[in-house]
Amino acid sequence: MKAIRYFVTFILLFSLVGCTAVDKYYILDKNYLRRRQIETKRFEAESEDLILKSALYVLQDLGFNLKEAEYDLGYLLATKNRDADNLTVNRSTDIALTVLDIISAALSNGRNYSSSGEMVYDVSQQIFAVLVTSKSKTNKGFNVRANFARIVCNNQGTCRYEQIPDEDIYQEFFDKLGQSLFLTGYDI
Repeated sequence: MKAIRYFVTFILLFSLVGCTAVDKYYILDKNYLRRRQIETKRFEAESEDLILKSALYVLQDLGFNLKEAEYDLGYLLATKNRDADNLTVNRSTDIALTVLDIISAALSNGRNYSSSGEMVYDVSQQIFAVLVTSKSKTNKGFNVRANFARIVCNNQGTCRYEQIPDEDIYQEFFDKLGQSLFLTGYDI
C-alpha cells in the first residue's frame, strides 16, 4: 500500500513538473528583425510559380537537390551533402567559418578531445535551404524569405545544428534569383 502511495505521489509530482510553462521558447532574440531583413527580399513578378521556378533553378545551380516543394503554399526545401571541410554555400562564408574554427581552436589551446581522449573533428554536413514566398502588399510583388542552415556531424557521431548567418550568402542568392527571374520571365 505504501508503494502505491509513493508511486501515485511520484506520478502527480512528475505531471506537475511537466505542466510548468517555459516562456523562454517564445522570446525572440534581439537580432530577429535584422535577420529577417537579411533573409527577405521583395520581387516584382507575374506569379508566385515563376519565383519558385527561378529559385529552384538557382538552388540547383548552387548544388542543391530539391527535397520538398509545395507550390500552392509557396514553399521549397533543398539540401546538399558536403564534407565538413567544404563548409557552406560559397567561398566567402568558407573563409569566415574557417577563421572562426581557428579562433575557437586557439582559445581551447588547439585541443578538442572526447572524454575517451580521442580527437574530435567534423566529418560531414548537410546544408539546408528553405524558401517561402508570400504575396506582397503590391499587386505584382512577392516577398521571398530564404533561410540557410546546416547539420554538422563529427567523427564521434554527434551532430549539431547551425544557422548560416552570413549576409553575403543571402545577398548572392537574391542577386542570382533576380537574374534568374529576368531570364525565366523572358524565356531566355
